[in-house]
Amino acid sequence: SRYNYKLNTTNSASDWYFENFSGMNGGYPNPNATAAFTDFVSAADAAGMVVLGTVPVQGWVSNNNTNNNAGASPACSFPQSTYPGQAKYDGTCGNGTCPNGSACGTKISCTTSGGCSLLGDSSAVNITSQQALAPACTMSCTASMPAGSMSASQTGCIQTCTQANMPGASQATPAWAQGTWSGGWVNSIVTSGAYGNAASGKGVALWDLDNEPAWWDAVHRDVHPAPSTYDEVTWADISTALAIKTVDPTAKVNGPVIDYWWNYFYSKKDIENGWGHGSPCYQPWSNPADRTAHSGEPLIGYVLQQFQQAESAYGMRLLDYVTIHGYVAGTYNGQSVAFTTAGDTAEQMARINSTRALWDPTYTDKNLPQPNYVTDANYTSSCTVPLQAPQLVPMLQSWAATYYPGTKTSIDEYNFGGLESINGAVTQADVLGIFGQYGLDLATLWPTDQYSKQGPVNQAFAMYRNYDGSKSTFGETALASCSTTAALSSACTPGAPQAADETGQGQLSVYGALRSSDSAITVVVINKTYGGLTSTLSLANVSAIGASASVYQYSSANPTQIVKQASAAVTPPASGSSTATLTYTFSAQSITLLVIPQ
Repeated sequence: SRYNYKLNTTNSASDWYFENFSGMNGGYPNPNATAAFTDFVSAADAAGMVVLGTVPVQGWVSNNNTNNNAGASPACSFPQSTYPGQAKYDGTCGNGTCPNGSACGTKISCTTSGGCSLLGDSSAVNITSQQALAPACTMSCTASMPAGSMSASQTGCIQTCTQANMPGASQATPAWAQGTWSGGWVNSIVTSGAYGNAASGKGVALWDLDNEPAWWDAVHRDVHPAPSTYDEVTWADISTALAIKTVDPTAKVNGPVIDYWWNYFYSKKDIENGWGHGSPCYQPWSNPADRTAHSGEPLIGYVLQQFQQAESAYGMRLLDYVTIHGYVAGTYNGQSVAFTTAGDTAEQMARINSTRALWDPTYTDKNLPQPNYVTDANYTSSCTVPLQAPQLVPMLQSWAATYYPGTKTSIDEYNFGGLESINGAVTQADVLGIFGQYGLDLATLWPTDQYSKQGPVNQAFAMYRNYDGSKSTFGETALASCSTTAALSSACTPGAPQAADETGQGQLSVYGALRSSDSAITVVVINKTYGGLTSTLSLANVSAIGASASVYQYSSANPTQIVKQASAAVTPPASGSSTATLTYTFSAQSITLLVIPQ
């Protein structure tokens, strides 16, 4: 959100004392050096990887290099000289918070509860607009803030984005685009002999439109103290996408990159209005003035709707993927299991069970209630709203179909935890199966910060992409697949399976595909339980089929590699039937791949 491509600097925001630093801080290819984004592009190209970049939209980037020579502190938003008395310091850089809510300087905003946060200040040494990062936005700042309580709308740096500030179709020229921050960045890559456009395979294939606008007024409160709104997210995204696409029409654009359940449906301004002024419930849906002013549409739906209209206005598609961050891992003892180690058996079961949030119409989570807008079918005036099955992948697809047909779907951050364990591997294999079965177009795992500690979850990917060490893969065409505890009267439902077909899914998940290179049927079976399970796989609508299947398995019996097992016998269809069968015992907490020739 704060990367300056011209200087190769960024700002750590609230993660670490709002300090500037050089390079990508732990990024590939050299996590211990100040590698630039273009170094990452080159290394990714050499490794045969596709690059997904993040372009700033929220309005600010860091403006100078870090200088740590002779023990000097880096440039930062809240230096001690300007803001004395902060709660914590790294050298002379403060964390932007006052102890115990007491006044700790002259440019502050304190409240009587919840501590004291220092808001944005345009005179701070590390923040500058450089150029208009979002062409449809204007920035206004106050240079100082008197002591005492004040609202974010009165102080700090406020980005105002409107449709009226968008360039006309005749004004959206290459020269205009290259003069914007985002277009200038893309142009610097496209025109470099070392890189190129997205289609070249040497440039940036996809661009995320910033990151998690629900938290701009928290994580980036030094420069963005005001909660994000419908107009800001919509028009900052559209204008930035227009600049990117004008410079590189072959690039793909992802947005609005929202991560928070309530922010899918309401702006952050709505959410904070509800928390602060939504009597009597004080819930995120209690005072949705921003949503009401935008035709009552959920935020993501409204953004898509406006992108569709922008396509008509500018003669090109500006958004390719409707993109969210999907942190729907279950909770255990009140805490999310995402980003945690495996934990005890109960925590492990909470983890594997929560993959159902991605698809299952019968699964609910107390942290994901219905959005409860007044036009919702189950709207209630009660302060306790009913739960709703999140069905994250079908929900994304429904939004795309309703508001902007032809838009692909993406969850480009997710994490279910346990990456160092067989439990995390089993969970990840289930997630990948769900993504394939339900037709999600793009997904990226947010991994651990130490690659060597996520070996098991890497094996889950390898089961689909490189199960034999020779880059042999799972099939690319999904077959109707389901796991049932009773005999089906007919084959599994084509496409997305019905919950009634999946009565055995809590024990064994089954994902089948057809591989075009050799017409093999590939089937991944995931045993989620702690004991071996013997089950019969039925393969409907087959005729000529091989007598045996190759079997590959990843389990706790050998946590460092996928092991080829003895072949499994296939019983061909009986006379008058077209269903072959295969009976196999699936090891506890395991991922098994069956490759069945035709």
